[in-house]
Amino acid sequence: GSGCDTDWIQSGDVISDSTRAAPHTTYGMTKACGELLLSDYSRRGFLDGRGVRLPTVIVRPGKPNAATTSCFSSVIREPL
Repeated sequence: GSGCDTDWIQSGDVISDSTRAAPHTTYGMTKACGELLLSDYSRRGFLDGRGVRLPTVIVRPGKPNAATTSCFSSVIREPL
């Protein structure tokens, strides 16, 4: 994105799979590039790919702590 006020997602905007990616950081740009490569390789038949956007870091190393993501880490770390 250009950084223009109109380039940012507003609270009333509807987001779908066809929404244009407009990352504002290097991190966001690399995620968008990875998704585009996966999509292109899948479309060309090089692989059967699926992209998953996780809402947070799932597993933190070490003992559980007070971090918000600790509850998600426990889901993976602890057997059910």
